[in-house]
Amino acid sequence: MKFFYVLFFITCPILLFSQSVIKNNDGSITVISDSTVYLDSNRNIINRDIFQDSLNTGNYVVSFKDTLRRVEFQLKKKIVTEHPMFRLGKKFPDLELLDINQNKITITDKEEYTLFTFWDISCKPCIEELISLNVIAEEYPNVCFIAITANSNIQVSHFFQEKGIAWNNIKIVYDYPYSENFNITSVPFNVIIDKNKIIKKTIAGKDIKSICSYFDELKKK
Repeated sequence: MKFFYVLFFITCPILLFSQSVIKNNDGSITVISDSTVYLDSNRNIINRDIFQDSLNTGNYVVSFKDTLRRVEFQLKKKIVTEHPMFRLGKKFPDLELLDINQNKITITDKEEYTLFTFWDISCKPCIEELISLNVIAEEYPNVCFIAITANSNIQVSHFFQEKGIAWNNIKIVYDYPYSENFNITSVPFNVIIDKNKIIKKTIAGKDIKSICSYFDELKKK
């Protein structure tokens, strides 16, 4: 048993990027590992603090990959390109969505515009963006703000409780596989549509300034 774990440490340094080792009463060893790995844009392993500091520069977005063995979060340099699923002028797909309180979300004529933001509870720029969106939402009463995450209801609820967060101006959708359905691998990612569900703008990465500027211009029309 001891030999197995020595070999395991030698052959799997990446998997055990963050771990604790517990010696049991019978002399065996238990390894408790955090199989989340943080990578820079060249796929080099970096620690979480450097990862978050790099994100805060605004020059990167997050790409994530979930495998049976680990979850990878990788920095991707922000490149302004049009997402093939969300081309401007194209109709946004019809979605059947429930908010965190199990209420059905419908897009109606009451709101002239809807902003969908795709996020993850482990993405710091996503959280910062949503905190800002919850505040500025009051300035844009004709806009519906919807935040969609692949995280489960339990994960989201625990996150809100742990952080003391209440986004009352944003409709939260959980457990939605946007990576599989829309091929969104970098978050935050924002899509703005009009009341006819026509895509008007997409914004990759945390960019509150661009979001506000767009809605401010609409106010002038």
